[in-house]
Amino acid sequence: MNAPWRARVLGSQLAELLRRPGRLLTTDLALIGATWLTLQPLTSADVAALLAAHGEDVLPEEAAALHRRTEGNPLP
Repeated sequence: MNAPWRARVLGSQLAELLRRPGRLLTTDLALIGATWLTLQPLTSADVAALLAAHGEDVLPEEAAALHRRTEGNPLP
């Protein structure tokens, strides 16, 4: 007997996930107990705080540049 499997899907771009061949459909994800979270983009201040929490000493301008480059996405 095989052990039950679990899948974890983490994506920042749901539309991209749904365009890929072999994708899991949202109903398939619901059947395995997936939970959808709607995340808002980080602000420039959030980026600075996240970097500081990880021991990075950055200038506000550097945090702002990273924010612009990632568009506030914490999962680039």
